[in-house]
Amino acid sequence: MLLRLIKNNRLPGIILIAFIMAALWTKSILFPVAPAPSAEMPLYEFIFGRLSQLHALSSILGAICYAIIMVLIVRFNEIHFLLEDRTYMPVVFFLLLLASFPHSLQLNPVLLASIFLILAILVLIRGDEFRADPIALFNASLLLAAGSLFYLKIIWFIPFLWITAAIIRPLKWRGIVNPLLVLLMLSLFYITYYWVFKNNIGQFWRLIHENLAISKGAFRELSLPIWAISGYLLLLVIITSAYMLSRFQARKIIIRKLYQVFFILFIYSLLFYFFVSGYHPEVIILLIIPVAYLFSNYFQRKKNPFLHQLMIWLWIVLILLIQISEISAN
Repeated sequence: MLLRLIKNNRLPGIILIAFIMAALWTKSILFPVAPAPSAEMPLYEFIFGRLSQLHALSSILGAICYAIIMVLIVRFNEIHFLLEDRTYMPVVFFLLLLASFPHSLQLNPVLLASIFLILAILVLIRGDEFRADPIALFNASLLLAAGSLFYLKIIWFIPFLWITAAIIRPLKWRGIVNPLLVLLMLSLFYITYYWVFKNNIGQFWRLIHENLAISKGAFRELSLPIWAISGYLLLLVIITSAYMLSRFQARKIIIRKLYQVFFILFIYSLLFYFFVSGYHPEVIILLIIPVAYLFSNYFQRKKNPFLHQLMIWLWIVLILLIQISEISAN
């Protein structure tokens, strides 16, 4: 019954998504969790700098940003049918994964930059798999540069764009040069702003040092419920990955390529989380998108035995325990 509801792409499925979002963001408003501290870019500070003290408004804007990301997640399936049917399952699993690891659901720089990164990926995978679009990588890099105006470290994902483009279609020399041209344009913009308009080029170098440098950070201690659900989700990832690999060669070439892109995104985001972001918890947004599609591919089967239902219910029980323990801690 539960899986049938999760797979529903009509009104009941939409109501389920709305219910989960309402529960998560009601908690975010009543028990706000401040985003992890990070150096803020001037544009983000200018537009959203005062939101840190307006928790309710920040949570509402965060919900709007997450809703945009969920629309983009569905768009992946609409372009190349990664799943057999049109379904909102990836969105449901995305929300359940968000709830599994408590972090700030309020507006933050990483959240805004993530929207631009997802848009950049969509630009790269759009169109026929064998028709090289010489301008696609340039446009994707422009989107990433736009996201860097809010969170500069998203620029570290340019090598991921090269890898994605090479997986989807042959990467030519223009594809390598185009992102570098975008970086040059972005650098010239900042140099012109700080040197010509603010007459303080030293502030530009401080901006680069504070916002682009690799952050060591400190790995926060995890509670017992977090360790439990992490182990359980790792088990689910192993099971669903084995199912994916057993049927991988039967898929269309473009679908196989896109799942390879998801795998690279997961590994790249994991490395970004540990070695660049300084253990920034909001990076989980990028980590869980591939996992949401991996789970959807496994649980979307026509027949779901009782064991599959039990796996989802056990996951939900663990989520409830985590949410209750977090509220008690606050």
